[in-house]
Amino acid sequence: MDCGLLLAEVYEEAGICGHINIPYYPEDWYLHHSEEVYLNIVESYAREVKEPLPGDIALYTWGKCVSHGAIIERWPTVIHAFKEENYVTRDNALRHKKRFVAFYSPFQWEDH
Repeated sequence: MDCGLLLAEVYEEAGICGHINIPYYPEDWYLHHSEEVYLNIVESYAREVKEPLPGDIALYTWGKCVSHGAIIERWPTVIHAFKEENYVTRDNALRHKKRFVAFYSPFQWEDH
C-alpha cells in the first residue's frame, strides 16, 4: 500500500468516487521525473481548497514533483501510507511542512 492507492481505495469504499485504476509505477518514480502525474490524477477528482476539512487531502512534494498525499483526519492530523516503509499511519502533518503543497477536497468536485 502506498499513499496513492490508499487515497483511491478509501474514497472508492466511501462512495466518493468510482474505481480509479492506477497503473504500475516504480517505487522511486518521483526521484527521476518532474512531470506532475500524481497531481494531475488528484486534480481529476478533487478541487484545491484553502481551509481543509476532515476527509480532504494534503499534498506534498517528495523528489522532483508532487508525489505524496494524505487524508486529513482533523488538521494537522493526517492518515497516510509509505510504501517503502510498509505501513499506514496517523501522523502530525506539520512534521513535513517544508514539503507541503496544497489542500484538495474530493467533496467539492462537481463532476464526481
